[in-house]
Amino acid sequence: MMAWFSGCLARTIETEDGILTWEKVNRAIRPHGPHWARTGLIEIENTHNMREDRVPVAQDSRICGGAHDRGLKVHMDGARVFNAAAATGVPVSEIVASVDTVMFCVSKALGAPVGSLLAGPAEAIARGRALS
Repeated sequence: MMAWFSGCLARTIETEDGILTWEKVNRAIRPHGPHWARTGLIEIENTHNMREDRVPVAQDSRICGGAHDRGLKVHMDGARVFNAAAATGVPVSEIVASVDTVMFCVSKALGAPVGSLLAGPAEAIARGRALS
């Protein structure tokens, strides 16, 4: 369904403990080729239930640095980023500092019944709005 609605093809990366590393992401990046689409964006999550809701800020910044060095943008699915900040004491601004865009859910994290918000540079938001 993702490909149908967004025109995106997702490739997952298997990990032993649910935490992505730059080395694994780097190996999965593909250039344009006759049999596959090139990697255009890397998406990470700030928390998940596979590893005790760890918030891998250091790993995320390494992934972002490597991606940016290769000319790729990084989006964070930060659905529960405010919960992660409260649980770890790490400010949201630090958790999202390295990413280009972040989505967070205000109903999950803050109890507001309105859904999710996308944050990032004005140009990225305008482009996303135009494509929706």
